[in-house]
Order: sequence, then C-alpha cells, then structure tokens
Amino acid sequence: MSFKKDFLEYVLYSYEFKENDPVYVLNYLKSIKYFDSRVSLIDRHSPISLTISTKGVHSQSMMCRIDDRILLKARDIIDKIDETEHPIFVEIHFNQFEPKYTEVVFREHERLEHVEHELRHSLYQQIEQALESKDKDRFLSLTNELKLLNEESKNALHKK
Repeated sequence: MSFKKDFLEYVLYSYEFKENDPVYVLNYLKSIKYFDSRVSLIDRHSPISLTISTKGVHSQSMMCRIDDRILLKARDIIDKIDETEHPIFVEIHFNQFEPKYTEVVFREHERLEHVEHELRHSLYQQIEQALESKDKDRFLSLTNELKLLNEESKNALHKK
C-alpha cells in the first residue's frame, strides 16, 4: 500500500465526518486504478479538485470541482471520476492540526521532485543523442518538452 493510501486509511479510522458521503468517496479513491499517479495531496492544477472537511470544521462537508462544475454528493462525484482518468487533487480540512497530513504532503512533494529530476535528466540525455545524430525534428520536440517542464516547475514555485 502507498503512503497516501495509508494516510487516507488513517483519516477514515481516526476522524469523524459530518455525513457519510466523504467516507464513501475516500474509500472509493483508495480503490481507483493508478491511485498513486492520479490522487495527489498537492495542487498541481488538476481539473478535479476534491475538498473534504472533518467534523468540527465550519465549511462544506465535501465539495468536488470538476472543470467548471461543482458536485456535492458522493454518487455524482464517483460517477464523474469514473468517467475520466484525470489526476485528482484532494484537500482535507481537519478540526485540529494534523501532523501526518503535513508529513504526507511533504513526502509526496519530495517524490514529485525526484520524478521531475529524473525526467529532466532523461530529456537532457535524449537531447544530446538527437544532437549527435543530427535529428533536428527530435531535437526540437525534446527541447520543447524540456521548456514545458521548466515552465511548469517555475509556475509551481511561484504558486508557493
């Protein structure tokens, strides 16, 4: 099991919710295909944003933004998530400071940075190979991909 699934399991076991719908959705999320790549506790501009509040928090129990639509019921949220393979940003509001939430977000951030570093390294190697083989189209395609990756990183830094 992944550290994010472990965390969701911890939340389900340790906290109460205002209604049952958030429990249904969190349990559903744990079972989706490609959980680790689809479910994120870090906002990376996903078209799907799910906000869940534990009991004692003065906000909506659960709200899901999918593109320009707002969904509030578990069945609607699950159906929409089933229809797509987009990443899902999950934000949980607790009624008290939750150090495990901070830890999991930090671990996910480190993992994403590592993956990004590996991707950037791979792109540099492929660009060198394209230069050596004088493959102009491949070189332009790869440098454009690197440029997009750098812009995403820059935008992520400015968001912090």
